Amino acid sequence: MDPTEQRYTAAEHQAAGPGRLLLLLSSVLTVAFLSRFQLRLEVVRGVDVYYHLAVAREMLNSGPLERFPWTPYSLFAERFADKELLFHALLMPLTQLDLVSAGQLGALLGQLAVVAALAGVLWSWRSPLAPLLVLGLCSVGPPLAVRLSMCRPHSFTIAFSILALGLLCSRQSRLAALFLVAGAHGLFHSGGWLTVGFAALYCMTSLLNLPGQPRQLQLQPLGAALGGWLTGQLLHPNLPLNFEVLWLQNVTVPLGASAAGETALSAALGGELMPSTLPEVLSNLPGLLVLGATATALATRPQLRSRATITTATAALIFTLLAITLMRRMWELSGPLSLLALGATLVQAAQFRDKVFHTGRALLALAGLALLLGAANTHRLANQWISEEAPPELMARWLAKNGTPGDLVYTAQWGDSAPLLWFAPQLRSLVALDPTFLFAADPALFSAYAATITGADPDPISTIKSRFQARFVTIWKVPPFASLSTAARQDPRAQLVFEDQHYEVFELSGP
Repeated sequence: MDPTEQRYTAAEHQAAGPGRLLLLLSSVLTVAFLSRFQLRLEVVRGVDVYYHLAVAREMLNSGPLERFPWTPYSLFAERFADKELLFHALLMPLTQLDLVSAGQLGALLGQLAVVAALAGVLWSWRSPLAPLLVLGLCSVGPPLAVRLSMCRPHSFTIAFSILALGLLCSRQSRLAALFLVAGAHGLFHSGGWLTVGFAALYCMTSLLNLPGQPRQLQLQPLGAALGGWLTGQLLHPNLPLNFEVLWLQNVTVPLGASAAGETALSAALGGELMPSTLPEVLSNLPGLLVLGATATALATRPQLRSRATITTATAALIFTLLAITLMRRMWELSGPLSLLALGATLVQAAQFRDKVFHTGRALLALAGLALLLGAANTHRLANQWISEEAPPELMARWLAKNGTPGDLVYTAQWGDSAPLLWFAPQLRSLVALDPTFLFAADPALFSAYAATITGADPDPISTIKSRFQARFVTIWKVPPFASLSTAARQDPRAQLVFEDQHYEVFELSGP
């Protein structure tokens, strides 16, 4: 897989490479399986999609945003930097559709990107069992299926990560393509710097004592990735604020979600950035077994160790450990990268005629059984985790009809600002998508916001009126917001004007 490794003859390429039709069929089946989770719903999957489609709609109407007046207390109020610029550009045509169709098609684009990236890389590597590895996306665990069912830029980070590793570990130098992938990745998502990290990891493997390879540091891939990412950021229309936003998103947010972070910010960020529970780890057992089998083969068979196999396996291991110990959302990268690492190891095994991964009938039968069991596990748990309701939608529609332009809506659940942005762009709210940008603008004000939710504020209605100048308060009917709901119901200045099974809306009046 590296330039210094053995190369196939044309005949061996043809014999080892998977059939195009079989690989295409497996890709179609994988997309069909993954897309079912959102296509069966009649509601939007996740509150983030409201934000992404609303920003895309504004871009379609007026071009890239430079201010974000919908959130007057946020860092973005007067200076906005779109950290998902190309993703929103991709969504612009979809904003002409109805909301549900736009969200479903946006999610489908992400699924197509991930499946196409994995299938394309495995085909270019001539990986044995490539169709089965692509089908493995259905089986590695439910977090991947849940993530891909949402119209979010994270799907493209998965796809770009696969592409970057595929280019780094290709048989021939692909520095120009790596440069372009790094630049595009950085403009699609704030996690685009991962391409640079993968390149650094690949360069470090050049110092290892590997069979048939000189120990000499090679920095060209790192230079291409770093140059591409930096070029993309320098072309960003919101330069230089985009660099500040990247720091907040990639450093402040993870630290804020950990024990080392600000307590109020940690509480507001929610569970997605918290460590995995034991049931969550067990739900990803198929992906863990894939990574375990690959790691065992590399540990016991030196001939399988190459820059490609070590790079991909190490990347998969890093994200797996992060998912277990720090941020459960990393499972969405752990599974696909584990499949990629297995693909790299299969290529190396085929080159050295190693029988540890021979393609005999017994192995194929075992792999097929594992795929079926893993897909059943994903199907069962993902359906349990994916809600068939859109709790904030009726609340947001009511405010769109009854609010007046410029009214500020105090959203106890910060994510409720996103549906308001889509349904009621004439109103203002707190943060739109991420509480970090309220925290960054005014930590003291953010602490006051957090205190009204946790019950630490003895008079939350006064705080909401005086410090936030809010006319409406929206409260999600879940335990974390029970104290604020009780305070609002007991305060004569708060009048309940809307209520359904999910939400309460209070209108504030008086001093």
